[in-house]
Amino acid sequence: MYVVWKLRRFYCGRPSVLFIVRSAANLTIATLVAVSSLVLTPRSSMETSRKATASFVFGFFSWVPPAAIAAVILGHISRAEIRRSAGRVKGARFALTGLILGYIGLAAVAVLIIGMLMHPKITKAQIPAHEASAIASIKAINAGQMIYSSSHPGQGFAPDFAILGGTTESGGEQANNPASRSMSGYTFTYTPGEKVNGAIRSYTVTAVPDQVGSTGQRRFFSDESGEIHYNAFGPADATSPVIQ
Repeated sequence: MYVVWKLRRFYCGRPSVLFIVRSAANLTIATLVAVSSLVLTPRSSMETSRKATASFVFGFFSWVPPAAIAAVILGHISRAEIRRSAGRVKGARFALTGLILGYIGLAAVAVLIIGMLMHPKITKAQIPAHEASAIASIKAINAGQMIYSSSHPGQGFAPDFAILGGTTESGGEQANNPASRSMSGYTFTYTPGEKVNGAIRSYTVTAVPDQVGSTGQRRFFSDESGEIHYNAFGPADATSPVIQ
């Protein structure tokens, strides 16, 4: 202001020149203030990208497929906007976090879907092996009954699995119930016939899948004849087709 006062005295009687000098001084001061405000603006006053914030929030719910997709899309869009803003917009870390969480969520969902699609195929692939094991177990039971009845002619066939033996040729272990046991996805039930002159002269054995369509498909039936019958659509009995 001292400069302005000196100029006023020097240019006394020259109002037009004084007006120009004063205007130039004011314009210079305003320009300096504007430039300093741009250069010295703190980062906290910068605008945060709303899309980056939204991507960050959706990322924490990325276990839900729509949220994971939204996190990825908004993350990419916000990162592009932040790069184009030349530092005027912040939120790059929010966008990156949302992207990472979104992609993790999408990957987890993809793995889950693949697992669900593959599980039935893997399970069905085990059905033939379980059915073959069930047939082998019934054959072993029939063979054991023949041996037992020959060794105990006065008693006939064995009254339960416990008397017949703890294991079959396929290596299954007996259950706590002496008339029933589970092995290789099947439950076997043994039913002795009525005694004739104090000896058991007949019996039946059934094998039913623990989970039809998963551990096995066919049900099996056998008796003292040694024949093994099967039924893929319901309980098997003596009238069902015979396994050759």
